[in-house]
Amino acid sequence: MKEYAARYVMYNTAETWTSLPEFMATTIPIGDQVATTISYENWKEAVICLYPGMEELTRYTVNELHQLVQDNFDLSTYTLGTFSTYYREFQKISWWLLQHGKIHANKERHLFQQGILTSLWAKIARQLEILKPTHHPKDPYDVKD
Repeated sequence: MKEYAARYVMYNTAETWTSLPEFMATTIPIGDQVATTISYENWKEAVICLYPGMEELTRYTVNELHQLVQDNFDLSTYTLGTFSTYYREFQKISWWLLQHGKIHANKERHLFQQGILTSLWAKIARQLEILKPTHHPKDPYDVKD
């Protein structure tokens, strides 16, 4: 797997990756089987260490989510395509932040709504009121709704 990953990057990057000690797997014969002492996961961790800021705990920040919300709200043209892009990007970042305890679900819901133009959100909210009549009006709707 390591060999394949190195094929899809620039030559200099591949050279760096393949020169890591974790890339050079040593094999140990065990009966008729051969065991590899260094796994793909170990090599992947070594590669990630080459790129500061790529650690799992710093993948996304709440500020990045706020910036996405603001950028989307500031759009002059709003189409189904731009909304879809916003939704996908928002889901990607917010899901990670939720999984790592960086934000709470209500904060996520409020932020998603803040990224939608006020005139469009009024129409969406009205439709959601019809579809979810038991939903309390002061509670934010789930992003999936």
